[in-house]
Amino acid sequence: MRDRLTAVLAAGVMLTLAACGGGDDNPNGEDDADGLIDVVVGVSSVVDVSPVYLGIQEGFFEDHGLNVTPQNTSGGGAALLPSVISGEVDFAYGNLVSLMIAHEQGLDVRVVAHGSSSPGRGSEQGALLVLPDSDIQSAADLEGRTVAVNSLESLTEVMVRDAIATEGGDPDAVELVELSLGDMQAALENGDVDAITTFEPFTTIGEQDGARSVYQIFDLTESGRTFIAGYFTSGAFAEENPDLVEAFTAAIGESLDFAEENPDEVRAIVPTYLDLDQSIIDEMAMPLFGSEMDIDGAQELADIVTDYGVLEQPMDVREFFVLPEGAE
Repeated sequence: MRDRLTAVLAAGVMLTLAACGGGDDNPNGEDDADGLIDVVVGVSSVVDVSPVYLGIQEGFFEDHGLNVTPQNTSGGGAALLPSVISGEVDFAYGNLVSLMIAHEQGLDVRVVAHGSSSPGRGSEQGALLVLPDSDIQSAADLEGRTVAVNSLESLTEVMVRDAIATEGGDPDAVELVELSLGDMQAALENGDVDAITTFEPFTTIGEQDGARSVYQIFDLTESGRTFIAGYFTSGAFAEENPDLVEAFTAAIGESLDFAEENPDEVRAIVPTYLDLDQSIIDEMAMPLFGSEMDIDGAQELADIVTDYGVLEQPMDVREFFVLPEGAE
């Protein structure tokens, strides 16, 4: 499986390089007519990237001399890695475990800012959902069943296996299948899978369609504040553009703090880039935003995924974080 991920990433990098013509005509990092530096940020169709849009709306990026353009992709993490490595995008939002795997496999990735975390134990932001009449009552009942995840060998896979183990089941006695989040509810209703692993807004969508939650999957770390994702770039880009990285980090930090302090603004900005019913927007659970980089939490996550064999070797996460000078 790890070889498959490596091959996919390598092929993606080559295709993206070809599409960009080797990057010679890439306008990223150039000044626009207003003297701002054009920056492209890769994002996914999730609530968690709302600080990017809020930062544009509130002028935080402009205050730091940046003209940010979001570039949406149907994937995240591994799906955005080729675009970052090739230089098609300058920064991107990606789940931390996929970035850890990429780093272990020798890809040049550096995390520059917090993206989102779960807010604590019992968060309804992510869940294992089953049909209302299913005989599955707990995660332990998933032994011998089929569960949909949005990505294999990822944070999602670890959370499912840990949920089963925590409730007394065998984490290896489950069949995981990879489906996009948007296809999961139909697969559950058609009986193609026994349970689905969802994140907001798909958790709320599933529950509004009648699905039942049997486990809050972000109860993975001791505190429940699982470091989900961060904004990342390539190491080469970070070394060649330290001032730009510093400006982006400061601006997205302000955006993250604004999002954490103003949840109503998050709910208001989401419909500008996601097509959702207002009832879903009103009910969906929020992640933890904020600019603080929880390095200890990231290390705890790395240790957990190593225990589950997703990382082959123990990892010091400080190796692939770009930290402010003097940070421990």
